[in-house]
Amino acid sequence: MQTVRRLYFYAVAVVSLEIVIWGVIGLGRTLLTINQVVGSPTSQLAGSLALIMVGLPVFLIHWITAQREALRDVEERATRIRALYLYGVLMGMLIPIVQNVLALINRLLLVITRLPWSPLVGQGQTWGDNLIALAVNAGGVYYFWRILSADWQSGTPNSARLEVRRLYRYLWVIYSLGIVVLGVQRLLRFILFVPSQIAGTPSYLMIDGIALLLVGTPLWVWTWQTIQHSLGQRSERESLLRLAFLYLMALAGVGTVLSASILILSDILRWILGEGWSVGQFVSAISNPVSIAVPLGGVWGYYARCLRIELEAMPDHPRKAGFRRLYLYILSAFGLVSTVIGMQQVLDYIITVFIGQAVGSGLRGQLSMAIATLVIGLPLWWANWHPMQAEARSREDAGDHARRSVIRKVYLYLALFAGIILVMSNGGQLIYNLVSRALGSDIPDFLPNSLNWAQTLVVIAIWLGYHIRALWADGRLAGQALAARHAQYPVLILDEGDGAFSEEISLALHRTVQELPVAVKLVSQGIPGEDITNARAIVMSASLATRPPEALRLWLENYTGVYLIVPASQEDWWWVGSTSRNLHDLAQQTAQTIRQLSEGQAVHVNPPTTAWSVAGYVFGGLFLVELLGGVVLFLITLAHR
Repeated sequence: MQTVRRLYFYAVAVVSLEIVIWGVIGLGRTLLTINQVVGSPTSQLAGSLALIMVGLPVFLIHWITAQREALRDVEERATRIRALYLYGVLMGMLIPIVQNVLALINRLLLVITRLPWSPLVGQGQTWGDNLIALAVNAGGVYYFWRILSADWQSGTPNSARLEVRRLYRYLWVIYSLGIVVLGVQRLLRFILFVPSQIAGTPSYLMIDGIALLLVGTPLWVWTWQTIQHSLGQRSERESLLRLAFLYLMALAGVGTVLSASILILSDILRWILGEGWSVGQFVSAISNPVSIAVPLGGVWGYYARCLRIELEAMPDHPRKAGFRRLYLYILSAFGLVSTVIGMQQVLDYIITVFIGQAVGSGLRGQLSMAIATLVIGLPLWWANWHPMQAEARSREDAGDHARRSVIRKVYLYLALFAGIILVMSNGGQLIYNLVSRALGSDIPDFLPNSLNWAQTLVVIAIWLGYHIRALWADGRLAGQALAARHAQYPVLILDEGDGAFSEEISLALHRTVQELPVAVKLVSQGIPGEDITNARAIVMSASLATRPPEALRLWLENYTGVYLIVPASQEDWWWVGSTSRNLHDLAQQTAQTIRQLSEGQAVHVNPPTTAWSVAGYVFGGLFLVELLGGVVLFLITLAHR
């Protein structure tokens, strides 16, 4: 079955199956609870029957066709689209089962405790509604689980199925963990709400939390333990999806905990600075961020530990260092943004007080939020940026790798990009304000707005200058390290002609890597002497490589370095897969290859420029011009607001 045809059949099977399921559930609910239906039972019965009568034939036609093809063709049975369909259908039925079980448990606890009727899920539904949905989805899960089990037992190639199953399991972990976090959050809200209003405690929060934990905890434990037990397989242990999941959990936790911590500290500072709160009101104010920070702090701590163990188990040091670097730079970015915002807000408060505005509850809240943002963000930034900066300043190989890291370059250039955009935006607004006032226009709030834009410019300029200096220092140290590498990589050029070949290669090498020691040996003058036998790379033309003199051939047999063969034109010799290029271009490519080798990089051969690549550059340039024009128009719009 062709890919597009396969995608069509399985896509229609998904949509029609959902229509049938909703129709059967609606039909069952209408028949069992006909006296409780609000509205016309006849119209709801007709609607359910219409869904079944429309969806069932379409589903059967497409599913039977897809199933017949899968049973007939082994490769069809092992396709990724089929695996996505089966696991997607299972998840689409199992999640409603979990939701309906949650509704039943929540409703049961409310009945037992005789609390006010406020169910967490299933609002407006009855016991029968939940049981019908459970039964219908359970029947579908049973059928498709048998189909999937048969695929696993068929012995067909299962690499695609393994990948989809891995994704399926991690999605279940995220879903079940979300239920657990929400359950803990609800319980903490209930506990922290008690001291403030004992008589009006929302007890349904406790019931919601218990129900969520009763459903989510065993589900999360089971799915996570299933994944942990599968790590005995190398493909599961080395999966990039696992690393991505651990990063997602750790960073989602730290981002939320950072935001919640800022809110908590801000409320504490407001209370210290004289906010008229009682103890109960203060606890009520911090209850929401605390209830979020505690469970997600646990998620952060647990999965950050799992991530650390995973990285330490990696045998490949550069790969391990790269993943560790990614984590620390993301945390540093969180801290940097918080620090800049905190500094800007503190200066904004100082300006507001300086121009004579009275300090009230609003300004107290502004100062508290500013200090909290700065107090949380600055240590987070420094704790993660400082080790990365120290690593990049090292003159060892680790420092060289750190400076050349794509992650570090992305971090620094994103900081520069954001800083420059903010400088242009605030600078444009400030200049517009000053010029308008100079021309006699009546600008409302001229002084506070101008001072705020000016202080924002100062803050952004400080951080922009700091990161420009860091990038400049990286370039200087990288240049020194590369110069040392180049000096330790002597190159020998063998020339069988009059010296034109070696001269062109030498000039290209001098332009590309000036510190590289280059020696030239004319073959007509004999084999290389002992003074140049330490060459790390030998460059020669294709004609010399294929037809060397006997003495040179014997000498080359004992050479253990790198050979670079330049495919210069040669009569009756054609290099398949290599395009015809002049000596100048070949010399430039040779110099680039030697530079990569001397720096310990993987060799990447750039293909010759074609008409299509030129067209791509032209269209890319036009898009860039349009993008820059949009940015300019955006800045002008901001300035005229």
